[in-house]
Amino acid sequence: MIKKILLITVIVFTFVACEKNDNIKVSSNPEKVKQENSIEAKTTEEDKAETKTFKTNDLAETNNFTLQIKKVNTNYKEQYLDIAEGNKIIRLDLEYNNKTDSIAYLSEFTMKTKDNRNAKEVFSANYTASYEISPNSKSDLSLFYEIPKDTKEVILYYQHGTLLNKTLQFNIKL
Repeated sequence: MIKKILLITVIVFTFVACEKNDNIKVSSNPEKVKQENSIEAKTTEEDKAETKTFKTNDLAETNNFTLQIKKVNTNYKEQYLDIAEGNKIIRLDLEYNNKTDSIAYLSEFTMKTKDNRNAKEVFSANYTASYEISPNSKSDLSLFYEIPKDTKEVILYYQHGTLLNKTLQFNIKL
């Protein structure tokens, strides 16, 4: 009983206080009000998402590196790779040129088919790639993906940038 009385008293005092306060306005069309000491986020050009599209043998160039798909092998065979029924392995040979004075660490590459099916990255027993590129140097690397045999075109994505917000997209016809 005492709890109910206290609750009713609090509600009444709150209602009375709100009616007497001229600063509180109720509107059916609220508008954004800037608060003191509020922080406004600003987006710089570096923060904006960006995608650039390239084809095989195009040179993708940024301020820090160049990346080029040199060769695509659509009939790659290796006895140690277990391939699902109806699939095949493709091998992409790339060249990465680190144009900076510091070590470059490659981000992850991803691939999808043109009809938006995911390609499965596989690793070859005959090839190991270093994803750490020395300053001011070029490095060759190969990527291997398992895709459906009927695939006619794939898209390779490489994200880079301070927050991985920039994407290089390579459209590859098989």
